[in-house]
Amino acid sequence: PMDTFCLAMDNYFTLPRVLATLRDKGIGVVGTSQFKRNWPPEALRNIDQKDAEFNNFYHMIDKYSTQVASWMDNGLVLCVSTLHKIGETISRTRKRPRKTAKNQRHIDKVWGDSSTTNIFIPTLIDDYNHWMGGVDLTNQMIAYYHPNLRCRRN
Repeated sequence: PMDTFCLAMDNYFTLPRVLATLRDKGIGVVGTSQFKRNWPPEALRNIDQKDAEFNNFYHMIDKYSTQVASWMDNGLVLCVSTLHKIGETISRTRKRPRKTAKNQRHIDKVWGDSSTTNIFIPTLIDDYNHWMGGVDLTNQMIAYYHPNLRCRRN
């Protein structure tokens, strides 16, 4: 178990070898990822968003022993974890999202006429949503700071 540290990372930093190295150093990682050359494995690359139902969770262990998963929310989300066990879920109250072209077939089926509903989501997703708040806030604050630096060239 990763008792010392846990990092929540977004797409840019979740490289397969980086995740394996951090795990070997006792640092747990949870985050979202992007498709990279030859990663994730074919089984996850070939999931068609049109065939996926809301809250479907496709997962596997990659060649670096990292859990890699695709979860269908409003769209497919590729996520990784060195902390979570496959199959762990938690019940969360979710607000009804606005309808888009990607999610319209799921909204009425899951929420009906209600504005909120309880949904069992993977703990990997729940932890990512909880821990990434600080990173998102930091990114927001950085975006507000535009120093007025002048550059002089001789």
